[in-house]
Amino acid sequence: MTADAFLTVQEVAERLKVPASWIYDQVRCQFDPLPHYKMGKYLRFLWPEVKAWIERRRRGTGEGCPDTLGAPALASRVKQ
Repeated sequence: MTADAFLTVQEVAERLKVPASWIYDQVRCQFDPLPHYKMGKYLRFLWPEVKAWIERRRRGTGEGCPDTLGAPALASRVKQ
């Protein structure tokens, strides 16, 4: 898979080692939502954008949603 290939919700969840429901929660977040593309009824993600989103949250520059994994905890779970 190339770096700019679109990923599904399940693929992002697997890479982050979180449930798919958590991905949907982050997409719906009003403050700094997880970057995504809507293709009809499907959500797709670019991995470099997801990684940048995690870094923003880890550095504390993203607002984040309440009741979510902390960014440092999430960053430690990410597959490269």
